[in-house]
Amino acid sequence: MTAPAPTGLRELAWGAGIATGYHDIAGTYRETPVEVLRALLAAMGLPAGDDAEVRRSHESLHRRAWHRLVEPTTVCWGDDRPAVELRRPAASLGGPLDVVVTLEGGGTRRVDAPADLVETARADVDGVVHVAHRLPLGGPLPPGAHTVLVACGDRREEGHLLAAPRRAPAPHRGWGVFAPVYALRRDGDRRVGHLGDLAALADWVAALGGDLVGSLPLLATFDGDASPYAPISRLAWNERHLDLAALPEAAAAGRAAPSGPAVVDGDDLIDWPAEVLSVRTALDAMVAGLADRRRAQLDEFTVARPHVDELARWRAEVEQHGPPTPGRPVTTDRPAAVLRHRYAQWAMDGQLADLHHRLRGRGQSLFLDLPLGVHGDGFDVWRRPELFARGLEVGAPPDDFNPSGQGWGFPPLLPEASRADGHEYLRAGLAHQLRHAGVVRIDHVMALHRLWWVPGGASPAEGAYVHYPAEELAAVVTLEAWRAGAVVVGENLGTVPPEVGRLLDEHRLLGMYATQFELDAAPHARWAPAGSIAVVNTHDMAPFAAYWEGLAADRRAAVLDQLGRDGAAPASPDPLDVLAALLGWLGRSDAASVVVTLEDLWGECRPQNVPGTGPDVPNWRRQMTCTLDGLAGDPSVVARLDPLRAARPAGRTGEALPGGVGGPG
Repeated sequence: MTAPAPTGLRELAWGAGIATGYHDIAGTYRETPVEVLRALLAAMGLPAGDDAEVRRSHESLHRRAWHRLVEPTTVCWGDDRPAVELRRPAASLGGPLDVVVTLEGGGTRRVDAPADLVETARADVDGVVHVAHRLPLGGPLPPGAHTVLVACGDRREEGHLLAAPRRAPAPHRGWGVFAPVYALRRDGDRRVGHLGDLAALADWVAALGGDLVGSLPLLATFDGDASPYAPISRLAWNERHLDLAALPEAAAAGRAAPSGPAVVDGDDLIDWPAEVLSVRTALDAMVAGLADRRRAQLDEFTVARPHVDELARWRAEVEQHGPPTPGRPVTTDRPAAVLRHRYAQWAMDGQLADLHHRLRGRGQSLFLDLPLGVHGDGFDVWRRPELFARGLEVGAPPDDFNPSGQGWGFPPLLPEASRADGHEYLRAGLAHQLRHAGVVRIDHVMALHRLWWVPGGASPAEGAYVHYPAEELAAVVTLEAWRAGAVVVGENLGTVPPEVGRLLDEHRLLGMYATQFELDAAPHARWAPAGSIAVVNTHDMAPFAAYWEGLAADRRAAVLDQLGRDGAAPASPDPLDVLAALLGWLGRSDAASVVVTLEDLWGECRPQNVPGTGPDVPNWRRQMTCTLDGLAGDPSVVARLDPLRAARPAGRTGEALPGGVGGPG
């Protein structure tokens, strides 16, 4: 039997940003259990075991808010006149108040506080009356992550100012192709797919008039992990994707460079541990032959990015002793391994920069994916343990697709800890992607508003939503997108609250339209809206051929009827003909872009990932049936794109490039 809730528990939870209940997918209100509220509050440093603890935590929360001279983070939108909220004891009114804004790009702005500041709130804190005022900071601030220093009496406190454009850069109407990098391959080459292959795919797409080429996350993972959605860091690339043969040191390394990956014959499945060892051996040989000039360039790269050296030492420690406890110094004594990891980050950054330059020169963009979280034993949690709620995991409540709920295995970010430094961690992770991508997709964009937290040891259904500062996080996204001149997509599929769509619209962040979800709707699929990227499916959904074969006869008939009425009737009910018609139908829609899963173009039925399955299913391991060379020699594949190409003729990509698939430039 559940114990009664301590007095004031639910009010305390609400004040800490924890939802005390939610409406499930059927619209039924579900109240958050007492044990869940206690566990989540404890993770926030607010004990709530009994009435006395709840009362003290209430006081702590109240004191924490009113003892701040200035909010940790404040948003200043566009051309709005910036202001911050000040809180100070009423007895200090009339005393000296010194306010200085320091701009990110250099320079300061001293603010003269007017004597007639309007009081916005008042509270008693431990017997001392505190008042709140809104203090104007003068004219608009340039876009950037600035700081404001407030001095009142003998107290000094710094807050962060996110001056951001209200809207992210506008998207371009076009189309593109999606493929996992590791799955790409060429005739006669048994290597695992790499950035050189991604460049070749981009050449093929450009020749057909497409302006996007997208892939799964390219971030570093633990060596034994196949999933790209459990990275060890949002600030590190995965050297598995290196085009090793294109590195300047490859020739000197000679036979040490791998001649092919460890692929299981017959099934085209990648043996990731064997592939990691093969890449590591090659990189060791390359580092051993590093010329003085190149070593100096590597050192310059590392000096400009101090986290790279930290990462290299941490990864060498993992190889030697396993993951260190968060915050504990590394003790590795393997300088060669440290140098290898530094070199790998430099090489990946350089090849991605070259790819970005190559694509941008002909009007294309690389489309990368930012995962929702990071591995609990990974580098980011080790480096910044204060940011994460250890002992909890992020997930999702039960719904029609997952009746038991979902647990995703990584720790949630603590909202107040993120606010304390102006969300620097999220800013850095976005900037890392946007240096080389013209489009970035934010996984589970609902996380800007709220996340489902699950206590350790509990089932995914036994969790609660925790709210995040959506306006501040949206400012982070639009600011970093503005800096890069890039488009941002929010993955908003499934059950999301209406405020998510409103936020995307307000800040010109694209949403997603998944055709296979829409085709299941009755009686008709809706038109793909403006402000969306339209896809037939995602990496977590069945390939189109498998989906179509499994669709009930009445739904197939309804889809064919709708396509016919909309002037996009397929040549036959064959899945490949229906796909071609759907692509033309999507191309005529209002969607900003249409992105095609490459494997759908030849009717692949095997998925790259089946959500909710274990190691018995070969997720994230399968190479493609059709090679890149085969694409160039198969007119039927191109023909399936013809309706989409006709609906969205080449624009920003300019003249069609020569046919065939090229290599890295």
